[in-house]
Amino acid sequence: MIAQAINQSYKMLYFERRDFIWMRGISIAVWILLEGYYIFRENLEATILWVVLPLIFGPLLYWSWYSKHFVLRFFILLVFLSYCIGVPFFFIGRETFSYSGWGAVKDFDFSLSQFFPIYSQFYIFVVMVVCATLLLQKVLFAENMLDIVKNLSTSILLSRRKRDRRSQYVYGVSLLTTVLAASLLNIWMYNHSIGLSGLTQPTLPFRMTGGLYYFTKLVLPIVVIVLYLRSSQSWTLSIVCLSYSIWAAFSQVSGSNAAFFALPLMIVAISNKRRGLALLSFFVFIIGWIGAKAARDLVYVAKDSFDHGGVPINLPSVIYETIANYDPSHLLEGVFGILSRVGGAQGLILGYKLDPEVVGGSLGLLKSFFLAQPFHENLTYELLGIDLPPATGFSLGFFGTILGIAGGAWAVLFLLSLLVSVCLTLGEILLRVCIRRTGSPGIGFSVGGIYVYFFYVTGDLSYFYYYTLLACVFIYVYPWIITYLRQTSRTYKSINFSH
Repeated sequence: MIAQAINQSYKMLYFERRDFIWMRGISIAVWILLEGYYIFRENLEATILWVVLPLIFGPLLYWSWYSKHFVLRFFILLVFLSYCIGVPFFFIGRETFSYSGWGAVKDFDFSLSQFFPIYSQFYIFVVMVVCATLLLQKVLFAENMLDIVKNLSTSILLSRRKRDRRSQYVYGVSLLTTVLAASLLNIWMYNHSIGLSGLTQPTLPFRMTGGLYYFTKLVLPIVVIVLYLRSSQSWTLSIVCLSYSIWAAFSQVSGSNAAFFALPLMIVAISNKRRGLALLSFFVFIIGWIGAKAARDLVYVAKDSFDHGGVPINLPSVIYETIANYDPSHLLEGVFGILSRVGGAQGLILGYKLDPEVVGGSLGLLKSFFLAQPFHENLTYELLGIDLPPATGFSLGFFGTILGIAGGAWAVLFLLSLLVSVCLTLGEILLRVCIRRTGSPGIGFSVGGIYVYFFYVTGDLSYFYYYTLLACVFIYVYPWIITYLRQTSRTYKSINFSH
């Protein structure tokens, strides 16, 4: 039975060869469909890019995937999605961009002769990050993931094997109770505009306004995923968690809320070979992200109307009105919006055209970036050509910021690649320590995936530092909590038995 548990954990860490057959088939079908779409739109640049970019990014994706370095694997996968799949969409939507404004691209003329020098600098930086990260892996990681799983404590494996239906039932009920309480909390926060960026936040005692925001954003997803992993992971519990991901996304009109709940479930489903649940989780993530963005204007108008004596619109009505009035023809644009949120060509172009000397030099920007001191808000006129109030949420994205800091200096790009590779390596260490202490590859993968999200996707390292600290605390106290729960359960059973 212990060998069976180890084998199951091994399947969670690596895909088997037959799993790549259907994945490869889906990938080829998607490539053909998108190439046909670009030809149909008569966009020569997008058609050429969709041939060239997969060819140059494919080896990087393959190299990182077989490195057995999960954090690097997830990082490069996100880069592939945003800067390989997303870039041709950028050329398709060229009419939405201009010299200045939110769609600013300066004097970029959407020609490949202008685009490839920008993209080549970004691509070489990614290659340097991959090489440096794999070099650190060879130096620091003497054992692969399978060795870690084999060396897990026998008592941990046995305790997982002996977990009966009663224990799964308790965790399932705890999960349902947590989701119900969180849903009520989301309603209360929505009614008081807590967590809705761009709106006036109420002042609560003990800094509870920010505390509630970070609790629902960072702590709650970890609690829900841990309870889900310890439960039976039935379809009922899975649908409840996925439904809550949409609820949480609409309550704060933030697509990242959908990502924090749906994507870990997708990772767990893939690990457990539950392809139907994995696809459902992916589609729920898409719906939650696009729906939250579509609901933003409705929520802001409703809140503004309420502040001036109008009738408030409750959260269920927001969800209903958004879904009922959504135009399906904008679905593809919504998917492109997700890819652009992760990172996109606009950020690369603006970062490439930024002169770091105008805002204090490369070293000053580098210091501000890694110390989580926002400097983008001081560049709105320089990059967008418009004056905006502070804290408008403007960001170049991760790689746009990297190119902006470097200012074309290869020495700075090399230094940045080393710093990024160190951060990715620290994430891998965090993931492996999490697997050892929790005895669960699923929890470790979830922690590692969210680590990459906060490091790369958010574009704000303050969130990344908060999450890393929280993850370290979670990894440290998790075994104590589980031990306490087990001892309590044994004491409870012994008391019942004696009576």
